[in-house]
Amino acid sequence: MTIAEVEDALLEALRGAVPYAKTVRSYAGEWDEAVERVVMLFPAVLVELDSVGYEEEAYQSIETATFWEELVFAIWLASKSLRGEEEARRGAQGAYQMLEDVKKLFGKVLAQGLTDLTPQGVELMANSKGVVVYRVLVSVRQLFATS
Repeated sequence: MTIAEVEDALLEALRGAVPYAKTVRSYAGEWDEAVERVVMLFPAVLVELDSVGYEEEAYQSIETATFWEELVFAIWLASKSLRGEEEARRGAQGAYQMLEDVKKLFGKVLAQGLTDLTPQGVELMANSKGVVVYRVLVSVRQLFATS
């Protein structure tokens, strides 16, 4: 699968896992600005490729080399509440609930040819003016052959 196809499979899985999210799409640099100026519908789930790693596979031929390709994606979970940061985190559709819903995808296979979705970690990226943003790193692996 191409990187874009893997990202699409992840986005589709996230739409099912967080059905109340008003925005689910590929990340486009929204958090490069101050969080209070970001224009989007909340709650929001955004995805971007974070890194790619390669590990050589045991079998090879003269014509091709085969590698495990590990794709690490960042899933941005953003919630907003006029009641403040605590409600944005702990509310019924807040960041904590979104994180719990995303965790249900851990260990699942997104598409044929991929390994299961593996968690890498979670970090708080923003907590300001009623907007809370967490970044969840996840990875999948697939075989990649050169020709």
